[in-house]
Amino acid sequence: MLLWWYDGSAWHKTVPPPECHTKHLDTPGIDDSVTTGGSTLTIRWGPVEGAQRYQVQISPAGTSGAVGASVDGGWETVVSTGESHTFTGLAPGTRYTVQLRAVDARGNPSAAATEDRRTSRARCQAVTSSSVTLAWDDPGDGYQWRIRRITGVNQYTDSRTVAKGASTQTTFTGLAAQTRYWFAVDRRMASSDQWEAHTPFPHCHTSPNSPVLAPCPQAADVDGTIRWMSNGAYLYRVTLDRTQTNPAWVITNSTAHTFTGLPEGKTYNIAVQARNPQGWSSSSTCSMTTLPPIADSQVTKTGAYYFTEGTVKGVLYAAGQAIASRNGSTSTEQVVCGNPQTTVTKIQLAAIMLSIPPNEAYSANSRSTVPSPMALSRWDNLGQFTQTHVYTVGGAEMEETKSLNIRLYSHMKKEEDVRAHWSPGVGLWQIDLFESAINMNHAERTDITKGGVEVAKFLLQEHCRKTTNDQGLKSTLNNRWHGCYPFARDEQGNLIKDPNNNTQYLRIPDVCYDIYSRDRDKIYETSSSGDKLNIRVEEQDSEGSALDQVDGGIVARQCRWSSNSIPMPCYIYDTGNPQGGILNDHMNGSESGMTPYPSAFISFTDSATNIKYAVWPAQWPSSSNFLQWPKETVSSAKSIYRAVMPNEYVRCSPGRDVTPESSNSAVAAADCAEEIYKPFGAKVTNSDFDNGKHIVEGWFDDIVLFGNGQSHKLQLQNCGTIPRSQIPHILCWWEDI
Repeated sequence: MLLWWYDGSAWHKTVPPPECHTKHLDTPGIDDSVTTGGSTLTIRWGPVEGAQRYQVQISPAGTSGAVGASVDGGWETVVSTGESHTFTGLAPGTRYTVQLRAVDARGNPSAAATEDRRTSRARCQAVTSSSVTLAWDDPGDGYQWRIRRITGVNQYTDSRTVAKGASTQTTFTGLAAQTRYWFAVDRRMASSDQWEAHTPFPHCHTSPNSPVLAPCPQAADVDGTIRWMSNGAYLYRVTLDRTQTNPAWVITNSTAHTFTGLPEGKTYNIAVQARNPQGWSSSSTCSMTTLPPIADSQVTKTGAYYFTEGTVKGVLYAAGQAIASRNGSTSTEQVVCGNPQTTVTKIQLAAIMLSIPPNEAYSANSRSTVPSPMALSRWDNLGQFTQTHVYTVGGAEMEETKSLNIRLYSHMKKEEDVRAHWSPGVGLWQIDLFESAINMNHAERTDITKGGVEVAKFLLQEHCRKTTNDQGLKSTLNNRWHGCYPFARDEQGNLIKDPNNNTQYLRIPDVCYDIYSRDRDKIYETSSSGDKLNIRVEEQDSEGSALDQVDGGIVARQCRWSSNSIPMPCYIYDTGNPQGGILNDHMNGSESGMTPYPSAFISFTDSATNIKYAVWPAQWPSSSNFLQWPKETVSSAKSIYRAVMPNEYVRCSPGRDVTPESSNSAVAAADCAEEIYKPFGAKVTNSDFDNGKHIVEGWFDDIVLFGNGQSHKLQLQNCGTIPRSQIPHILCWWEDI
C-alpha cells in the first residue's frame, strides 16, 4: 500500500511503503484433556485448516519467554499429522504455561494459544499422628491406580487398588507417630496393561504426638519454667496465651523454656507443640498462675526483720497451700485444729515460718543481710571449735588456728582458703538432704513454693498436734532447727557451761518461738482489725534489681549423661548472687561462726537411678554472649560429683563426722583434719556413726560410674536466642562439664 502524509505545504510519500497480510491461519485450540506422568505433560488440540505443522513451547508458570523443556529453549516443531505433544523432563507437581501455534506452507504462524497446566504428583494430602492420606492427579479419569506402603527393597504392605474415576486419594491408618513412610504409586489404562510407576514415589511424615507436659508451676514468681518430655521432634514451640487468635510463640529445640518478667497475680494459658518436617502437632495445655502481690493488709512494713519480696510472697503461698491441704479443700485463709480446738490463720502460719530464718540462715534485722530463698549452709554448731594447723612456707614452719568449719574445704590447703564443696542444708529453712520426709532435690527444697510448702505442712501439723500453750510448736522449733535452740555465750563469745550439768553447755530455748510471738519486735501481730506480719519487705537490692523471686534466682536448665539422650531437669546455683543479702564474713566463717557458703554448683536427681547429685565444675563451660554464667571456679582442675543414694545421706564435709555428738569426736575431728581423706580417691562408705546409717563420701574424678561398668560424662544444655523473622528462636546445644 502507498501511504502519503501532508506537512501543510506539500505531500510526502512514506518509504518504504507498508506491507500488510490477511490472516493466514486460525489459532488452534488446546483440548481440556491432559495426560501427566509426574515428569511429563501431554497436550492435545484439534486440526487447523491450512496448517502444515504446529509449534509448541513451555515456560515455568508466572514467567514469560520461551524457557522450558525444549532443547533450544524456543519453539519446538511438531509434524503435520500430529495433534498432540508430550513435554518431558519436567518437575512433578509444578504449574507450567504451554503455548501452541499453527504454521502454514509459507512458514507464517498463527497467533499462539496459551494455557496453564500442572504436572501430576502423588503427595501427602493430610496427616495425623497415626494416619497418612495420599492424593494424586488423574485429569481424564483414565487410569487405574495402585498404592502400596514400602517396607524394604521390593517389599510392600497394605496394597490397595483404585478403579478408574473412583477416587484420587486413599488413607493409610494405624501408623506410628513422628515417623517417615514411603509409598509406591502405580497406574495402568486397563487391567491387561502392565503397571507403570508414577514417579517420584512420595514420602510422608506422620505428625508428632503432642508433647507430654510436666505439671505447670501452680505458683510461679516473675519467672515461670515450662517443661515437657521429648517425643523425638526436632523443634518445639510454647506460648503464654493459647487463647489469642495469633499466639506469640517461642520456638526452641530444648524441652523447657523459662518466661521472665511476668506480671504478678496473672493466670497464663500455656500451650506447647512439637514439629517435624510435616508440621506442628496439636497442643498440650496447662495453666500457670503467678503469685499475687503482697497486700497492705498483710504486712506492717515497720517491723524489726527484713525479708525479700519473693520470700514473703512465697511464704504466704506456702502457708495457704498447707492450710488448704489440711482442710481438704481450696480454702487457704485459716484452719481449725487441735485439742482444744484453735484457729490457725495463713498470716499466723507464715509468721511461724518467718521466725526461723533470722537465726537458722543468718540475721535478718539488717537489709544488707536480708534472707534469700537460696540460703545455702547455716549457722552450724562447729563455729566454736577450732584446730591448730602447722604448715611450712619457704622452709619456715607456720602455725594457724582456724574454725573447724575449715572441714568444708576441698584440699585442706593451709596457704589459702579454698571454697567449700558441700553444704549441710539449703533454703530458708535449711532442709537437709537426708530429711526423708521431704523427697526433693536441692532446687525444690530451696524454692519456697515447693520446699516451703512442705515446711508449712510440717509446722502446721506440729502446731495442731498440741495447741495448749503452743507446746507442740515450741518443741518442734527447738528440736528441728539448731538456730532456734542455740548455745549460750558470754560477752567474749565463749560458750557458757550449764549450771545444772557442768559437762554440758547451756542452750537457749524458744528463740524462734519468741521471735514469732513474744518478743517486743515479734513477727506475728494480731489485733481486732486482723492479723499482720510485722516485717519490712525489701523489693530491690542495693543495685536496684528486683528481689521478687521465690527460688533465689536459681537458673533452671537441662542436664543429661553423655551416653543418654534423655534430659533431666537440673539447676545452676550462682551462690554469689542469691537474690538477697549474703553474709559478709571470712570464707572460713571465723568471724561469725557461721558455716561458709559453697561455690556455684549444679544439682539434679538422676531420673534413671534416683540418685541425687551436686556437681561443682572446675571451670564453667564457655558460653555465648547471650548468657551470664557464674564466675566462680573451684580449686581443683577436675569436676566433683557428690552422690547420695535414697537410703543414704551426706554429711557436710569430706571425711568423718566431727560433730560433738559423735561417739568419739576427738578422733573424728583428727580424721577430718589435714590430708587423711582423699578428695579424689575411691568412694568411702562409713557406717560407724548415727546408729549404722550409711554416711556416703563419694568423690569422683571427671566421670562417674553409671551402670554396667560404663562411665558417662555429665552434659549441660547451653542455650542462646537466635533472631529469626518475628518469632524468637531459642537454640540449645550440649556441652560437657
